[in-house]
Amino acid sequence: MVKVGTEGGKRDRLETVYHRNIRGRSVALRCYDKRKESETCAPGMWLRLERQRRWRREQEGTVHDVIGRGLAEAFVGRELRAVVAGDAEVMVWDPPAAADRLRELYAHEAITRDALPRLGALVWFGAEGLHPRTAQRRAAELRRLGLALNPHEGGRSTVAVGEYLRAFTAAWAA
Repeated sequence: MVKVGTEGGKRDRLETVYHRNIRGRSVALRCYDKRKESETCAPGMWLRLERQRRWRREQEGTVHDVIGRGLAEAFVGRELRAVVAGDAEVMVWDPPAAADRLRELYAHEAITRDALPRLGALVWFGAEGLHPRTAQRRAAELRRLGLALNPHEGGRSTVAVGEYLRAFTAAWAA
């Protein structure tokens, strides 16, 4: 189990997504926009995924031990096993598509009359004018509804997270 946090999330400038262990502050996985460092491409075009592995001193092994257990397994671990094995997908929306989706959810009574303008304002205007904690709660509510925002997306797209992680771990297995 991991909990997710972000950094640099003002308006459309999300830079890093951290996956931290539930019972601590240690980072298990980090995904960040490499473009921020390199300045060679548009935002969101070059993402870097880093696996943070820290063993307790009594569980530390040599490089030979880690390779013997398998680099793919060392990367996946218990935190990502279900995602790699499954067909997890994330829907990514730009503001107009996200607003349309909120209207659909309201029409199907999946969100309340109060939630529609509250979440719609976050979709269109970002966190501007909101207390940071309020913005975080509303963003979490959007994520629970399956709305991941990217103002540069151009509509709606499906990101096959499980498929990407399987391809990534296959490289480690070789």
